[in-house]
Amino acid sequence: MRVRVRPSTRSTGRRSGAQRAFAAGLIAVVLLLTGCRPDGHATAPEPTGPAPEPSATGALYGRVIRPDGRAASQATVSLAQVTKGDQWRTGFALVASLGLLCLIPSFCGGREEAEVSVDGQYSYPASKMKSSPDLVISAAQPAAPGQSIGPRTVVTVKRGVTPQRLPDLILWEPEITVTEAGVGSARVSWSPLPAAAAHGGRVSYAVAVRVVAQDSGKPELVSRPITGTSALVDTRPYEDASIEVVVMADVATSVDTPQVSYGYQSGGQGLLSAGPAPSRGLPCLADDKQRRLRPAVTPCPLTDGDLERHAAVWLPGGCSVEADNCTAESHQRLCIDLGARRSISLVVFRTPFLRDRAVVEFSPDGKRFISGGRPAHSEHARTVYSLPLKSPAQARIVCVRDRFSGSVLSELSAWW
Repeated sequence: MRVRVRPSTRSTGRRSGAQRAFAAGLIAVVLLLTGCRPDGHATAPEPTGPAPEPSATGALYGRVIRPDGRAASQATVSLAQVTKGDQWRTGFALVASLGLLCLIPSFCGGREEAEVSVDGQYSYPASKMKSSPDLVISAAQPAAPGQSIGPRTVVTVKRGVTPQRLPDLILWEPEITVTEAGVGSARVSWSPLPAAAAHGGRVSYAVAVRVVAQDSGKPELVSRPITGTSALVDTRPYEDASIEVVVMADVATSVDTPQVSYGYQSGGQGLLSAGPAPSRGLPCLADDKQRRLRPAVTPCPLTDGDLERHAAVWLPGGCSVEADNCTAESHQRLCIDLGARRSISLVVFRTPFLRDRAVVEFSPDGKRFISGGRPAHSEHARTVYSLPLKSPAQARIVCVRDRFSGSVLSELSAWW
């Protein structure tokens, strides 16, 4: 993958929206990232020249190739077999949804890895096969120097007649251009999916941001599905964490009659961080049993810059939930005191727990509260909840209203 970074004047763009019908292969790649092992780095050179057609061996066989037709001999290939029991257990009827969940370790009973030959071929013997109607086959390329994760491809297909020739696993390596688009934002552009990988279908793209330092490596979708090859990314929610961007592509088509879904993910590339939020280090407030806001114990764990550790906020006289014989305090509001009236453009809070009912509020004095609404979050990675404001809110105090008990949030941030 080649990356160019160049400065520019601020550009604006609308996020396209083919959204809820977001093709499943694209989501597959996100889930694949969630469950993958850390990537190694390629060492031995790969063969030159076009890869030969694979030999019809075993129950399943195929090949892994680069977009130019060369064998991707350093890639790893794995197979998940979706049984009727998996479909019944999860309630998913479509392989395009269920098969992707099988990319999560242990969800569908594990995955079988295949050895990839020097010419990019792989196969699975009959002894490894289950009576599964649906197959999910994936390939991952080791990260190149400067990357922390390499490109990946996922294909879902119906079980066919043995020996079954699987579609080529083509590793997508787009040229990515990152253009500065103002403070805390960047425009990410990429070269389109090659025709050989598109298989004549309609291609959808999306962009995700991944925090490099996190063990999970879980990506957050930051754009809705689009048919174009450019998206505006707001990097502020990730503050000064080391982050990278990955581009994903999805296409669904058919080979003869079976339905086939293709998902592609580029390798990761670094993005410049936006830096810490202006609210970093400011004091916090929490409500007492009479629902009055009071200053919390300092330093506040919600503004300390640790974006991963979730910790409790307690009032003077309270105790940490980690202490012996401590009963966790319950709060309806956790807030930041900005010290003065500010024109707020973005509020973000982080938590490893589901917080779909949480509401962001603004207050001039800690007594009157105006709802800013519920923040959006990634459908598959509920970690960062973000509320961008088209019209800035004027407030001194920013709150999240919900039922809080113990260590729930890891950070609460505001931008102005």
